[in-house]
Amino acid sequence: MTTVTLEISRTAQTGYTEATNVKPNSERKYYYKYTGGNTSANNGDFTTPTGTPISFTVSLATSGYLIDKVKFSGSSNNDGSDVIATDKLSAVITDNAQHKGELKYTVEVEDTGDPGHPKNNTFDCDPKIVNT
Repeated sequence: MTTVTLEISRTAQTGYTEATNVKPNSERKYYYKYTGGNTSANNGDFTTPTGTPISFTVSLATSGYLIDKVKFSGSSNNDGSDVIATDKLSAVITDNAQHKGELKYTVEVEDTGDPGHPKNNTFDCDPKIVNT
């Protein structure tokens, strides 16, 4: 099974994308970078032929963060499922690839190293899978 690595930073860095949907403290910025996938971009994206299911593991590479949930959207959003590990440091994502189109998976990450807030911040990190 392919593994995708997800790195998180609180400062902007080359090759990182600014995270979206930061809650509850929207003035805090987070940046993320996916490494892996099966496309030449090496950015967490996947392509798979329609009818050819694919599964992969997303692993957090930065301490102080946990996977809160995985959300799916796009024209093939009914094809996605996930299983988050008990320690919340990784998740297995499956695309059963029954519908042609784009399946966007969004990993919602929780900042557990932010004790100054009554509720830890969460934010979205979102690459995609394309069923061709």
